[in-house]
Amino acid sequence: MKALLYIVVKGNEQTVQHIQEILRSRIQSVSFSPCREQASLKDCIEMNATFSIEQDEVDALLQFLDNDWDGEKDDCTCYGFNTKPFDPSIYFMRFECSN
Repeated sequence: MKALLYIVVKGNEQTVQHIQEILRSRIQSVSFSPCREQASLKDCIEMNATFSIEQDEVDALLQFLDNDWDGEKDDCTCYGFNTKPFDPSIYFMRFECSN
C-alpha cells in the first residue's frame, strides 16, 4: 500500500531534520517533500513523508508515531498537544494509506 504522512513540526529546520532521521530509522524507503513554513501556525514547519507499507505493518507504525489517533487507521489524525507523539516537537500528523 502507498502511505502519506503529513507532519507539522514546532521548531526550525534542524528540528525537521531530527524528525526525518527518526522516521528514516523506522520506515524503509521513506521520501520527504521539501519542508516549508506552515501558513496558519507560528514557528511551525510542514512536510509530507511518502512510503510503501504492508497492511499488517500499519498498526505498529501508528502506535510508534502516536498513542491516540482520531479516525480509521487508513485515514487518521492526531494533535501532539493532547497526545503522546514519537517526538515532543510534533504539533499535528495526518496518516493516509491506500492500495
